[in-house]
Amino acid sequence: MNDDRGQTGLSPIVPSGTAALVGALYFKIGLAIAQAGRDTAAGLASKRKCGKISAADAASASCPPSRCRYHNSNMPTIEGEIMKKVLACALILFAVALGGCASVPMGDPQADAALKTFAPKPGKASLYVYRHETFGAAIKMTVLLDGKLLGDTASKTYLYAEVDPGKHQLISKTENDAVLDIDVLAGNNYYVWQEVKMGMFAARSFLQKVDDKAGQEGVLQCKLAAPSAK
Repeated sequence: MNDDRGQTGLSPIVPSGTAALVGALYFKIGLAIAQAGRDTAAGLASKRKCGKISAADAASASCPPSRCRYHNSNMPTIEGEIMKKVLACALILFAVALGGCASVPMGDPQADAALKTFAPKPGKASLYVYRHETFGAAIKMTVLLDGKLLGDTASKTYLYAEVDPGKHQLISKTENDAVLDIDVLAGNNYYVWQEVKMGMFAARSFLQKVDDKAGQEGVLQCKLAAPSAK
C-alpha cells in the first residue's frame, strides 16, 4: 500500500504567532528549571545550618539529633527537591506540546458530508475511527487496518473504511500499540473512538468500540481525514 497522500487539503496548524509564543514559553521554562535548581540548592544549604554547630560536628555523634537538622530523616535532599521541580516543569512542557495542532491530509468535503448521513452500505460494513477531543492535538496518530496503513488522525478528524463482513483488526500506533479486534456484519456501521492518553515520553492511545449514538456524535464533531492512497 502506498503512503502517498493526495493533496486534498491540510488540517489547520498553529499560526506563526502562536508558534513563537510556544517557543518563548519553552525557553522560559528551561530557564526556570535551571533557576529552580540553583535556588533549591542554596535554600536547602542554608536550612541545614545547625545553629553554631559546624557541618563537621553536625555530621558526628556529638551533635544532638534534637538540635540538628542533619539528623532529621524528614529533611529532603537537595537532589530530591531539584528532581521534583524538574519533573513538574517537564509535565508543563508535555502539556504545552499536547496543546499544539498536528496537520494531516484532509478528505473531500463532499465525501465528508455524505459519510455523515451514516447511510449503511449494502454488502459492506462501514468503519469510522474518530478523534473528537482537543487533548493531544499536537500528536498525529497512525492507524492500521488489517496490517495495512489506513491513514493518520489529528484532533477533530476521523478515518473511514468500507470492509467485508468478518473479523478485522485496528492498530493505533503511538507510544504504545493500541489493538482492537472487531467482528462486523454487512449493512452495519461501526464506530471506534481513538482516545488520547498521557504517556511516559509521548502520547499513548486507546481504541474502544462505542455505540451508534456516541459514535455519530463524535464523528459529527470531526472532519474526514484523507485515507492512505492504495
